Amino acid sequence: MRPDSLRMGLIETLGRIGTNDAEATLVKILGYTASGVEVNLIDQQLTLMAEGEHQFKPQVLGAAKDILINPPALSEVPTRLEGRSSNALWGLIIRYKDLTFAEEAETLLVKDGSVNGSALEYFRRVMEDKSVPVLAKAYQQGNLDDRGKEQLYRIINDYIDQHPQAGQVMVDRFQGYLVKMGEEEAERAKAQAEREAAAARGENSGGRGGDFFRNMFGGGGSRSREAAIREIRRLGEGRPDTDALALRRAALNGLKSATSDADFVAMFDSVEKRLQALANPDAEGFSERFEMRDPQRERRDEERRKQMEELRKRMEERRNNPPSE
Repeated sequence: MRPDSLRMGLIETLGRIGTNDAEATLVKILGYTASGVEVNLIDQQLTLMAEGEHQFKPQVLGAAKDILINPPALSEVPTRLEGRSSNALWGLIIRYKDLTFAEEAETLLVKDGSVNGSALEYFRRVMEDKSVPVLAKAYQQGNLDDRGKEQLYRIINDYIDQHPQAGQVMVDRFQGYLVKMGEEEAERAKAQAEREAAAARGENSGGRGGDFFRNMFGGGGSRSREAAIREIRRLGEGRPDTDALALRRAALNGLKSATSDADFVAMFDSVEKRLQALANPDAEGFSERFEMRDPQRERRDEERRKQMEELRKRMEERRNNPPSE
C-alpha cells in the first residue's frame, strides 16, 4: 500500500486532488524531474484527471526524450526506481507513437555490441516498415554478435515484400550461412579424421557402428545449411503482389550471385519457377502449395533407405540361417 517513494506518493496525491493548481504542479515537475518512473506516473495522473487523453502530451514526451538522450548518473548501487526508468520512458514514446524520435532512437539502438531491446521495440511498433533502413544499417555496419543480428533480422524479414534493403540483408545473411557451412564441414571432417585415427589405433570411438547410426538418424546435417535453405524457401511462399514479386526476384538474384553450388542452384531454379507461377496465379495448373526440395537431403534420405534395406536383409538372413551351436 505504500508508494515506492515520497515523491511518487506526492504525485499520486496531486492526481487525486485534481484541481487546476494540482495539474499545473504536475506539469511543472515534468520540467525538472530526472526519473522516468515519475514521468510515466505523471502521465497516468494527467490522464485520470482529464478522464481520457490530456493536453500535455508534448510536455510528457519532451521530458521522456530528454531523459533518454541525457540520462542522469545512476547511484553506485542503482535503486529499483532507477532500474525501471528507461523502460517506463520507452513505453511512453511507443504508446504515443512518437515518430519524431526516430533519429535519436537510432543512436540508442546499439551499444557495446548489444541491441537495446526497448529501442528495437520502438522501431517495430512505431516505425514499422520505415524502420528497415535503420535496422539494415545496424545489421550491416554494427559490431553485433549473432544474437543481436538475429534480433534485428526478425523485424527486417517481415518487410521482405515491402523494402529492397530487407532483401539485401537476406543476401548478407545467406552469405554468412555459407561461411558457417564451410566451418561446420571442416569441423566434421576433423572429427571424422580423429575417429578414423582412433580406430586405426584400436581405440573404441563409436567405429563403423557409430557412423551408421549417425547417418541413419540424422547425422551429417548442418544447422547453417538448414537456415540458408529456409531463406531460399521463404521467397517462394505466400501470395505476393506484383511489387513484392519484383523485390523477391531481386533478392533471389542476390542469392544466386553468392554461390554456384549445384544443389543450391537447383533450389534457386525451383524458387524462380514458383515466382513465375505466382505472377499468373489464375493460369491452369497453378497450385497453392509450394514445395522446394533439397537435393542433398534427398541423396541422404536415399542412402538411409538403402542402409535400412541392407540392415533388414541382414537381419532376415540371420533369422533364416541362425548360427550353429
